[in-house]
Amino acid sequence: MLAHELGHHVHRHILKSIGVQAAVTFAGFWLASEVLQYAVDNARWFEGLSDFATLPLLILVFGGFRFC
Repeated sequence: MLAHELGHHVHRHILKSIGVQAAVTFAGFWLASEVLQYAVDNARWFEGLSDFATLPLLILVFGGFRFC
């Protein structure tokens, strides 16, 4: 078991994993920002980003992005 974990360290899987997770997190927040801006500005679904009704849309975006 220890050899397996040391193999992750030797092959730099930890750094690669941190990089991938950072990219996925950045992409998720960017996607959520674009969807919410569209919903507020273009579709006029909500009064503004401070409207609590945007929370279900935000949860939907993050929930769908989680499966990618």
